[in-house]
Amino acid sequence: MEQFRLVVTQHDMVSAMKSFGIPRWWLVPAGALRLLLMGIGFHGDLYSIYWRAHEAVYHGKAIEHNQFLAHIVHVVWLWLLRLAHLIPESLWIQPFDYETGWRALAGHPHAWVFLILLKVPYLFAELAALYVLLLMVAPDSRKSLALYWLFNPLILYGVHLYGRYESFPVLLILLCILALSRGRPMLGLIALVFATLLRFYAVLLVPLYLWLVPSGKRERLSLCAMVVIPLAAVLVLQFLQASSWAAFRDSAELLSLLTMPHRKFLFAAYVPLLQADVIYLFPLGVALLYLTSIDASRPAGANDMWRWGAWLMYWFFASTYFHPQWIVWAVPFLALQRVSRNRVVPLTWLMAVCVMFYTFQFDREASVLLFSVLSPSRFDSWPHPMELLDRLKLGGVLVGAFRTVLTACLLHLAWLARHDEPLPKRSSIHD
Repeated sequence: MEQFRLVVTQHDMVSAMKSFGIPRWWLVPAGALRLLLMGIGFHGDLYSIYWRAHEAVYHGKAIEHNQFLAHIVHVVWLWLLRLAHLIPESLWIQPFDYETGWRALAGHPHAWVFLILLKVPYLFAELAALYVLLLMVAPDSRKSLALYWLFNPLILYGVHLYGRYESFPVLLILLCILALSRGRPMLGLIALVFATLLRFYAVLLVPLYLWLVPSGKRERLSLCAMVVIPLAAVLVLQFLQASSWAAFRDSAELLSLLTMPHRKFLFAAYVPLLQADVIYLFPLGVALLYLTSIDASRPAGANDMWRWGAWLMYWFFASTYFHPQWIVWAVPFLALQRVSRNRVVPLTWLMAVCVMFYTFQFDREASVLLFSVLSPSRFDSWPHPMELLDRLKLGGVLVGAFRTVLTACLLHLAWLARHDEPLPKRSSIHD
């Protein structure tokens, strides 16, 4: 457990950054920017998950929702906030209504304080992810990598402004790669499994890990058992507390993918042939990646696993319809590629501009209403950005054009990743 003990340090973040050669003054604007975004903006999804957490904290009700572990984290944090009398119960309206609930938070006179408090776990996870990232790379790469991470627009938008818990799985995926770089494949898989239980998308990396990392059949069987046991434990817990079979079916971890509407995102891009015959682009790319991995050298090291993960995540965002905050999932792979490729920095900012226009196709909550706290009495009158673009007859054209550029950037970086090795070399994970 030595690798994971490194993450929990008694030194504060400032001391940790100093030990890596990171200038302390960088942390002042980076921290101020985070606190500013945390206080002035949020999406209604933040209110929703904390409302479900409040049901457990204030009313003792069971959590019947997928991403069960993520809800448990929010339950624990909200319980601590309640214990310290920092969050009023009146903030959580009864009965729940998505349209008015987040508005009640946005219109509260102390909304900015509550938002910062509610987002603190996301901030801790994000900074811990940076710390883990710096542990992995060579000392001469740490300064530029920290600068890239601290002012990364995708992180600032998805985690601190939008207010979603994407930094939890990001931290665990980086812990997975760290453990693999230290020759601890079992610990790496445990981190990957818990990343999956926090956010579904990480399950795409599990087949690659199970195929590429083990040195033989016996080790592969052991790793497979480590996937099944935590998942089975969560499913049993969900089943025991479920109010009905239907509730369990719709909230069961991973199994709920069969019923939740998000599954159609993976099949949104396709090539039509004749009648009902189509080729789905994202499944096609994933299948090709999995098939190609059959001939890859094994056991894979951390660089190999990073590369396969980057290809998979870049393809995900290049070929699927996705909620804009999810783009944070690609950041740990982009950050590691930054070690080898300076062009990742300008391409990240270009992709951030593309994502901004990409958000315009969604309702106003994903764009202008993120800032509703700034003017709670007038935000309903703010125009949707797409309305302004449509007046110029550019709305759909611009969204599609910037989405195309985003896809091009991701495919370009995926192509470059073939030869990138950002982590210090090891002959094998078993050295």
